[in-house]
Order: sequence, then C-alpha cells, then structure tokens
Amino acid sequence: MAVSQKQDENRLAYILCYIVTWISGLAIYLTLGQKDRKLKFHAVQAMFLGFAIMVLWALAHLPLLSWLNLVGIVFWLGGIYVGWEASQGNDVNMPFIAKYAKEYS
Repeated sequence: MAVSQKQDENRLAYILCYIVTWISGLAIYLTLGQKDRKLKFHAVQAMFLGFAIMVLWALAHLPLLSWLNLVGIVFWLGGIYVGWEASQGNDVNMPFIAKYAKEYS
C-alpha cells in the first residue's frame, strides 16, 4: 500500500503512540492528532491500551493473578506491532479497543 505524504511525515509518531501508551498517546493526541485523523485514532487507541494494561498490572498484584503481568507485556508488544503497521501504511486495529477508539477520536 502506498504511503501518503502526510502519513510519511508522521511515521515515527504512529510507533511512539504505543511506546509509553497513554502518556505518549495523550501527547500525540494533543499535538499532531489535531492535524491527522488516522494519527488521532491511533493516539486514542494507545491511551485505551495503556489504561487496559494498567488495570491488568494492578490485578496482577492479587494472589494467583501474577500471570497477568505477562498478558500486559503481550498487549504492549501487540500495540507496538499495530504502531509499526500503521507507520507502514497498513490499517491494523486492536481487537475490542478499536471500537471505542473510533467513537472517541
């Protein structure tokens, strides 16, 4: 798929959205997200992913739920994959989270 000029300028921003999830997602949403609708969607999706990971890691402190730390890491790596694919011009969404991200972006 061909990469548009606008998307080519924001390639790194797609990946950065998912690196620190909700913090970088919020920063990109407030800055670059106002100019690019697709980047705004990925910023919102990264924020929702970050909140989901925080809930998983909070639950992982309960007895017998420490395995949720691994699930959180897999979610985070999946987010970085989505950011990479978006930077390449592919349209990839996070399951369950994309529905809400489209609604709020």
